[in-house]
Amino acid sequence: MSTEGVPGMQVSQAGEIAERIIQGLGWQDATVQMGHLHYQRRITHLPSGLWIGIDAPYRRATLVAGRISPDGTYADPRPDCVPVGPIDGEDTEALLGTVRELLRTLP
Repeated sequence: MSTEGVPGMQVSQAGEIAERIIQGLGWQDATVQMGHLHYQRRITHLPSGLWIGIDAPYRRATLVAGRISPDGTYADPRPDCVPVGPIDGEDTEALLGTVRELLRTLP
């Protein structure tokens, strides 16, 4: 069954959004992992010890960020770190601005 043209059934842009964020941050050594759902991705940047979570079920994205613990586990975001979004998934400047602000506020 094709979902083309069916409202609410757009293909996720999470992978494409992850790649644009990596390019924009200059994190060419970052990796991208699939999330639990097909529209989720996690960017991992080991040199900086940071991760960025992307939740993009449609053409909008919600972002969250956190640190990677010295033992290699993903630390949860701070309790007051509320996911930011939805952001237009096609607006690279808005995505990068949001990511930079999230990373700036990490302890």
